[in-house]
Amino acid sequence: NIKRELKKYVSDIPAGIKLKINIQPNIIVPLNSSFVNIIIRNLLNNASKYNIDHGFINITARKNSKIWYLEITNSTS
Repeated sequence: NIKRELKKYVSDIPAGIKLKINIQPNIIVPLNSSFVNIIIRNLLNNASKYNIDHGFINITARKNSKIWYLEITNSTS
């Protein structure tokens, strides 16, 4: 479950960054959870590291047919 995996790393986002999460219900990623964790951790770390003070991070996860999408953007995108 992608939402459960994201929750592991949300607490690492600096306090001044506004976080918006938009995840379709019941998205299951057909990958090994270790790979998903690495991907999420790296994307969130980069979104935090290369952001501006008091910026934002948007996280979107959705699925269309057989393709799932994970989009993480920040103030500098």
